[in-house]
Parts: sequence; structure tokens; C-alpha cells
Amino acid sequence: MIGALLTSSTGPALEEAAVTSLVEASAQIRHAGAAGGTPASGPAAPDLSKAGLKWVSSGSVATGPFFTASRHIYETADGTPVVLLIAFSPDFRPRPQWVAHRVGPYRLLTWTRFGRRYVLGGATMTRGMMEAADMIGGA
Repeated sequence: MIGALLTSSTGPALEEAAVTSLVEASAQIRHAGAAGGTPASGPAAPDLSKAGLKWVSSGSVATGPFFTASRHIYETADGTPVVLLIAFSPDFRPRPQWVAHRVGPYRLLTWTRFGRRYVLGGATMTRGMMEAADMIGGA
């Protein structure tokens, strides 16, 4: 376990970062909508438009004292935020099929593929999340 902590982000740390990012994204989307803002630039985000998700911004988020994950924020047609976190994770066993679970009012879809850990999160009833996870995961 110590080796995992020293070489990659842990699953719980990524999930916590996803929930925090969702709260922040809700405020960001409300503010951008009120101000007529435009998307920020950042690292290339997966195109999830076929799942009904519009890219809003990209950046990074700390997932521990030494680790970061790339964070991509999307929104649905009705303005509901969806967050995708991707972190280097060589210590997790490959799990290409996503697994869903709830954290309070949010649903998190998690999977590991090609040394990367993915967490896709949004409000429990958000449309398009499962389709987006399938698109990213190569299903």
C-alpha cells in the first residue's frame, strides 16, 4: 500500500477530488452563464459531444501531496456539470469496465485502463454519463 501511495493517486483521493470539482464546477458554470463567459483553454479533453456533453474547461487538480490529475469539466444541455478526472495510476489493476457508485447526491463512474485511473462524476440523474464512460473506455 505504501508503494501505491508513493507512485500514484489513490482511488479515494480521486473520488474526493471529483466531488470537490463538481461543487466548484457548478459555481463556475453558473458564474460563466451569468457573465456570458467563454471556455478556458487547457489540455486536450475527450470529445464527449455525442453523449450530449459540452466541454467547458480543462486544468489539473491535486489528488495528494505529490500527485495531480487532469480535470475536464463538461455540461449537459440543461447546464448540469459533469467532471472527468484522469490520473496516472500504474498500481491499479486494469478494470476497463466502469463501476458506478453514489457519493451523496453524486454518481461516480470509475475504471482503470492503460495505466490511467478515470473518474467521471455528476449529479445522480445526469443524462449521458454512462454513454460518455463507454466512449472513453472504448466499449
